[in-house]
Amino acid sequence: MFFGFVGLFDSVLLLPLVLVWHYTGLEEFKWPPTPNVWTLLLVNGFLGTVISELVWLGGVFLTSPLVGTLSLALVTPLSITYSVFVGQQPFSVEFFVGALVVVVCFILVTVLDHFGSWDPLWALIKTTISAARNHSAHRGYVSLSEESKRLIDHEDDNSAIDQLSF
Repeated sequence: MFFGFVGLFDSVLLLPLVLVWHYTGLEEFKWPPTPNVWTLLLVNGFLGTVISELVWLGGVFLTSPLVGTLSLALVTPLSITYSVFVGQQPFSVEFFVGALVVVVCFILVTVLDHFGSWDPLWALIKTTISAARNHSAHRGYVSLSEESKRLIDHEDDNSAIDQLSF
């Protein structure tokens, strides 16, 4: 719905500017010359606005508004990448690096949005602390549960010895 309002605001707010440009000769405004051009404009407007909005809204319902909005950022890199593979347009390595960054960020945001209560930074901190504790346990430190078990086992051995003595 937002894109429809962008078109409406452009039409209403920019119409005076277009008229000024037309009458001053800076930009000539012409209506489409044939009914075929009108048909193509209407079909493009319907497919490019109405259908794309419905598909986007369906994606928002299936995922989240954040993922739906960020998916719009994938349109430009994916369409230009398609043009490169079809052979229409060559692009530089910098473009592909930028497109890769956009796609990777989209995937990361999608994963983080899917696991809403998951905090990857806290998970990394907990894993690091756990690994540090396990490493220190292997360096000769005895945990409290191991120490208690050794004391209990030792008491059991003494009671068995006491039973044997007369």
